[in-house]
Amino acid sequence: MQRLEQKRIMAALRRLLIIILTCIPLIGIAQARSGSSANEYEIKAAFLYNFANFIDWPSKTSADSNNTFVIGVCGDNPFNDSLEKIVSGKTINGRKIEIKYYKSYRDIKPCHILFVSQSEDSHIGKISGSATDWHMLTVGESSSFTRNGGVIAFYVEDRKIKFEINTANAKKADLKISSKLLKLARIVRG
Repeated sequence: MQRLEQKRIMAALRRLLIIILTCIPLIGIAQARSGSSANEYEIKAAFLYNFANFIDWPSKTSADSNNTFVIGVCGDNPFNDSLEKIVSGKTINGRKIEIKYYKSYRDIKPCHILFVSQSEDSHIGKISGSATDWHMLTVGESSSFTRNGGVIAFYVEDRKIKFEINTANAKKADLKISSKLLKLARIVRG
């Protein structure tokens, strides 16, 4: 049984590494073509999907009311339809993936992963309380996101999308992050 779990983890890690290695150059291409990062949110959507393969949630969470894995987007939707395209026809741990959109932090319902767009970033302190209680993985993109209660924050360095993880905030939400994912991240403590 443990060998099967190791194979599953290794397969998920290979998928994440392939996506990372394949997608990173796209940022530079998109910026060169349009002067903006048109593909940035396609890459971030792929990361969101793959984060789920490296996180263990408690056996029962508030988002487990049906047999779906819920990814939420709070605030403005920067993904357009990229997130739907990435998860279309895929599952996470045998569960169908459902995308939910919340106009503001006041509308948030329990979900497994919550992406907090920049329009709601100033409310991460309020969001993190519910996120902790509901065992949600919060993901954002501001430089202060993980220091203000978020678990994972995207950042750009050398025209590549990278991410940092606040392990203390993950622990508060009772999320166990695979060491394989931690090795790919910049770690924020406290």
